[in-house]
Amino acid sequence: MSNGQNGQIEGIQSLSPPQGPEPDLGSSKEGLEAYDWDELEKRFHGEMGKCEEVEKGIQREFDDLLEVC
Repeated sequence: MSNGQNGQIEGIQSLSPPQGPEPDLGSSKEGLEAYDWDELEKRFHGEMGKCEEVEKGIQREFDDLLEVC
């Protein structure tokens, strides 16, 4: 890379914060919508169960290969 104007390296952006008005992120007084954490946990365990089954299959295949050697 070569130096561009003002001693900056081409392709590297300035680290200064963007200029202009800050975006409106809403008020912290506004409440968040309720979230169904139990449903999330159920989905998580369901997906992890699938991964564990795949992992067990891989482990069985590996164990079978060790028996052959």
